[in-house]
Amino acid sequence: VLQAEDRAPLKSTVAVIVDKSQSQSFGERTKQADAALVGLKERLARFRDFDIRIVSAGEANEDGAQASTRIVEAVNNAFADIPPSRVGGAIVITDGQAHDVPADPAKAFGFSAPVHVLLTGKEGEKDRVVRLIESPKFGITGKPLRFSYRIDDDGAAPGTPVKVTVLLNGERVREETAVAGQVAELDIEIERA
Repeated sequence: VLQAEDRAPLKSTVAVIVDKSQSQSFGERTKQADAALVGLKERLARFRDFDIRIVSAGEANEDGAQASTRIVEAVNNAFADIPPSRVGGAIVITDGQAHDVPADPAKAFGFSAPVHVLLTGKEGEKDRVVRLIESPKFGITGKPLRFSYRIDDDGAAPGTPVKVTVLLNGERVREETAVAGQVAELDIEIERA
């Protein structure tokens, strides 16, 4: 029996996930992410055995609302249409803030290829989030309105004092100190409609 075969190897797919969330707009993070993407495209183009997919994560919705940064979901979606055996790996360009980090990262992905992360930002940077807990639905001019908020300071110990500057219509109204991780209340009087 004589058998002749023509075989063409299938390429592996490598996904580059670019974090486009609001936190990426601080400082030089966007510029760093763009430079990293250009560099990765140049380097990966040298490998003919790879199909490269560029995927964005955390972009604002059509209505302009900011989406949560779902990096794991973006990685899995990038490979949804190919078998796990053809996944070459993923490279994530991000500031490190992700909203879908699983308890067991080893089980988060449907493949066994490597996932690398390139972090943007400066060493020692911390992210701070101001969460509005309660706010009035309406107000009357000349009367105080009560707001409550909490500051979550990534990397700071609970109980750390945080300086808060309050702006109203772009003008500084007051400065106060809040405690990271604790709910603080704020009364603001609206002078005009």
